[in-house]
Amino acid sequence: MPEANSGAPAGFRGADGRLWFGTLAGALVVDPAAFPFNRTPPALRIERCLAGERELELGELVDVPAGTSRLTIEYTAFALTAPERARFRFMLEGFDEQWIDGGSARSVTYTALRPGPYAFHLEARNEDGVWSTAPLTLQLRVLPSWWQTQIGRAH
Repeated sequence: MPEANSGAPAGFRGADGRLWFGTLAGALVVDPAAFPFNRTPPALRIERCLAGERELELGELVDVPAGTSRLTIEYTAFALTAPERARFRFMLEGFDEQWIDGGSARSVTYTALRPGPYAFHLEARNEDGVWSTAPLTLQLRVLPSWWQTQIGRAH
């Protein structure tokens, strides 16, 4: 927009919703309704799941090997008009107590997870704030070391 310099107020909203600005070159009118709005929710995808540096096979249930000290989940969202502006939130059910704002990051790392079942939930929003229609869920099971099993406890 050209430099605005017409005194106070430099701009106002008309009854029809259009925005008017005074500039050195004259009046400038902007119609917010004419701006494109992306109503398509982003499609989500889990890219990889890593136990340390080892890639785990994705499926209905991902078994995390016993003794894993670092679990990384890499994900993405297909937001075609501005993928760099997609924002994420996630929650590891069984570990996180609430949704975590992941910002634009496309991975999360958990450390020292106890053996047991977990569900990783992921949501994303596109550049215009439209959220995915439902969370994407990845079922995980952290396997116990032998001493964390009934057999190991009996010795």
